[in-house]
Amino acid sequence: MRLVVGGDSYTYGHGLKDCIEDGFAPGPVPSKYAWPELLSSKLNIPVKNLAKPGHGNDFIINQFLSNDLQKTDIVVILWSFYTREMFFNETKINHYGEWNEDFMRNKFTYSNPTDSFLKNIMNIATFTSYLASKSLKFYYAFLMPPIDVEVYEKYYNLKSRIIKNFAPYDISSKTLAHMVEKDSETKYPLAEDGNHPGEEWHIDLSKLFFKNIYKNTVKLI
Repeated sequence: MRLVVGGDSYTYGHGLKDCIEDGFAPGPVPSKYAWPELLSSKLNIPVKNLAKPGHGNDFIINQFLSNDLQKTDIVVILWSFYTREMFFNETKINHYGEWNEDFMRNKFTYSNPTDSFLKNIMNIATFTSYLASKSLKFYYAFLMPPIDVEVYEKYYNLKSRIIKNFAPYDISSKTLAHMVEKDSETKYPLAEDGNHPGEEWHIDLSKLFFKNIYKNTVKLI
């Protein structure tokens, strides 16, 4: 049995004392002080951390599709910002996000936040069906709720159809928590880089995950 996790810098542990280089850049491997290592210790199983700083939800899905999952694996995903995009070209995969002002300015020339969020929901819903088809135990958390998504009737209608047709469960039934980015900055001390959540945030998050996961996995341990 393994704990297999996906996410971005918040799951990688970017900025913690063992995961920082040159004052800001992440270390070469995920932090042992980040919530995945803490959670694996509580569950007493090894962890495989597929997270990578600066990457979005398409990348998270691609990571899981590119790695073999075992039937006994416990999957936990802290989904990233829905504004981030992954693009393939001949030699590599490019990633863009909220740190790139030019990208964000042009991103919404022919779209809007609702469009970006809905596409993320579609991808996550389809991926949920994939995990369910493997009879895996999986749990979600979201980095932040879509507070800046416009309210369109067409959006709600399409979202409900996506959930109904693509996934055996409503995604919300697999959600353990929503993380609001500002909470990690105001309620907890920041990490060494002054930009990411510090150790206390990771400790509390691992406790939250453990409380919800343990009751569903205790018979398997």
